[in-house]
Amino acid sequence: MATTNTKAIASPRAILLISILIGMAFVQVCGDNLPPPPVQVPPPSTRDGRCMLNDEVAFAVCVNLRLGRASPSSKDMCCRWIHRMPSAMDCLCSAFRRADIHVYASVADDINVVLAVCGKARVTDLNCFHGSG
Repeated sequence: MATTNTKAIASPRAILLISILIGMAFVQVCGDNLPPPPVQVPPPSTRDGRCMLNDEVAFAVCVNLRLGRASPSSKDMCCRWIHRMPSAMDCLCSAFRRADIHVYASVADDINVVLAVCGKARVTDLNCFHGSG
């Protein structure tokens, strides 16, 4: 007496479909643990050791981030930019003079926090921040 196998054999299409779904789930789960791409900092544009406008703007953005509360990647980006400046203090002073901005003590403190976090000397002579007007 011949016996027949009553168990169903999975079709190749079903196996392929299940394999694809498992692969997609694996990629979805593993993709969440990838580190963020590195932040690209454009090279500083200095001419004869002078601070250019984009250096001043970058420093202003760093001050606005208040590096003490920013993410490590923001801190690294700002500090790299600051270290490439010919002189962070000169850049700040020229930016405030150009914009004719009067800086109050709280802003000067924020600037000094950014400089300290990045290992630069603090600004002790705040007269350069008082603009020309």
